[in-house]
Amino acid sequence: MLLYEIQKSNAKKLAVYDFSAQKEDIINYRFQQMETIPENERFFVAEDCVNIFGGIPIFVPYIKKWNNSNEILQAYYADNENRKFDNDYRGYQVLKKDNSCENDKLPLLLSYIYGSQNEETIVPIKYNENLIKYFLLTQDNYRKVREHWDNVTYWLENIIQIPESLYFLQLLEQGKFSLLKDKNISKQLKLYTLSKTKECNLDDFELNDYFEIIHKAQNDAHILKRLK
Repeated sequence: MLLYEIQKSNAKKLAVYDFSAQKEDIINYRFQQMETIPENERFFVAEDCVNIFGGIPIFVPYIKKWNNSNEILQAYYADNENRKFDNDYRGYQVLKKDNSCENDKLPLLLSYIYGSQNEETIVPIKYNENLIKYFLLTQDNYRKVREHWDNVTYWLENIIQIPESLYFLQLLEQGKFSLLKDKNISKQLKLYTLSKTKECNLDDFELNDYFEIIHKAQNDAHILKRLK
């Protein structure tokens, strides 16, 4: 990907960098890091029960990109079957381990490792002060499995739990550098190289492009200062 930097010595000059990694290095890193997730904790199904008179499954805004897709959800809302017994019950979602044969899920895992899922949403869920888990949503739609007079139950299948290291890697790949400003991403950055490709004059750009470049340069500054 290209990174932009407005020169401090001359605000009209723009430096352009190539920020890239070898595909084989990224694949090998994903293989290595997925080994830190036990095999029986890699694949999940989200079961979501919602009130038939209103409400949507919890992951829908993340799938549809209606909100900040990197917002951390609390487990009380995102993975808590006990909510069905709460006095203020309005629905629940629970993440159930997918008991399918490991070989049946291998194509899904390889699809992620080889990069076919790197644009999909990862939802962080906080279980306590010391535990956040990261779930990659690989499907676009829930499937209705039950319907009662006052609620409907849906399943979202083929969810992959990934380690924090791969969550950071995906934020890098997606250019969401501001979300990484306080994170230790030294291992992920070692996969990448940075090389200056050219310098441009900002006055040469059309007005719409000018403001887009300014905005991107502000975002890119979060990562450039850690690379130079």
